[in-house]
Amino acid sequence: MNEKTARLIRKFAENTQQNERALKTKWNEMSQDERYAFRQEMQAKVEGVTAVDSASSEG
Repeated sequence: MNEKTARLIRKFAENTQQNERALKTKWNEMSQDERYAFRQEMQAKVEGVTAVDSASSEG
């Protein structure tokens, strides 16, 4: 796991109220295809929360 992935997992854990260490363990047990799909899911949720937060702070 690289630094960028660890940062993404950390943000995802904060946004979804999940245990960061459990997510990292789950990540290490996944195959490459599963990791790709999970990364896409995490990015969508993290970017979605960020977009909503920034939009609400502007208004």
